[in-house]
Amino acid sequence: MTKKTAHPALENNQSRFRGSLTGTLVRTLLVFTFIPLLLMAGSAYLYARNLLREQAVTQLENLLS
Repeated sequence: MTKKTAHPALENNQSRFRGSLTGTLVRTLLVFTFIPLLLMAGSAYLYARNLLREQAVTQLENLLS
């Protein structure tokens, strides 16, 4: 039996970029882009959540007094 490959061109591209400078640069830039992005998004979410909670508590206190 012979082994059939779905797309020989894709296998060639994957092996070509595996250890190349282009592949290394792309992976490095993705890491250095997404890690700060995730940190900023997480801190913005936590900050906004805290502000909304404080605002809700303040408004409820004003209704009760």
